[in-house]
Amino acid sequence: MLLAIVAVLVSGTNNGNFRGPKATNDQSKIPAPPGALPAAKLVHLAPGTRIETEGPVAGWSHLVIKSLPRLATGDLDTVSSQAFETAGRVRLVILADVQNATTGDVRSCLHRVGVGLCAPAADRLDDVVVTPTSVDGSKGPWTTKQRLVLAATSLDLARVTLDVSTANLPIIRMPVTFLVSGSHRKVSVCYAVIADPCSGAVRTFAWMSDPDARTEPGQPTRLRLLSASVFDCPIDIQASRLLGKIPVAWSFAVRELPPGTDLDAPPGLAALLGNASASADLATAIKIQEALTRLLEAQP
Repeated sequence: MLLAIVAVLVSGTNNGNFRGPKATNDQSKIPAPPGALPAAKLVHLAPGTRIETEGPVAGWSHLVIKSLPRLATGDLDTVSSQAFETAGRVRLVILADVQNATTGDVRSCLHRVGVGLCAPAADRLDDVVVTPTSVDGSKGPWTTKQRLVLAATSLDLARVTLDVSTANLPIIRMPVTFLVSGSHRKVSVCYAVIADPCSGAVRTFAWMSDPDARTEPGQPTRLRLLSASVFDCPIDIQASRLLGKIPVAWSFAVRELPPGTDLDAPPGLAALLGNASASADLATAIKIQEALTRLLEAQP
């Protein structure tokens, strides 16, 4: 039920300038061609992983996103004060592991991306990855309702897929309950995490995919270039009422994508993203990476 509370799309961080490969006469410094390196993998973060407030997480190079969900709009008067605490306790986190492809080579590759749920740590300084079977190291105690929320959110997180992947670009697809035209609707939010092959800088695009929408095209026409790795995530709540008066059930939905700059997707890129799926071949993945890189390089 509460993936809506924590599954907040995916935001990016700019760790250095994003640049394409530079010309060089040193053949040992020429980046390998796309497809010559292993594609990035998607993993689920191990419980107990410490998410540092500042600096990289041990074993990872970049904090891509960490959401800070909060109940913001809707039927707020129908829930207890404890619900507000619960909403902010379970947070989506995505990490990236950018490595040197070979010793002495200036080329970087995105070895893997990790997804998980985290909660404030016992010392209240950082966060720690939690699962339904392990909340060790987190601030306690956990109420029964909070454990149920964690379990429901973990089930949604288990449905995360890797649509396409190259050595520098994984596209992650997450199921999310989203506020669309005043209604709560199950959609997918896609996150393209792209690493510069020379500098290792990481940027992230996000967009919503709503296959049931009648008024929206199947291809994304706009992409959001995310601007922060840690961000506020407002949540909308809608109550179902018995006899129109007594609230008996609640739905929670993400109100918006993480903060960033909205960019028009070029027609060719939109078509590629509209057809992106786990069955897409490497050639399609490379075309998407090249198109997203050109879009990044065109930004001021």
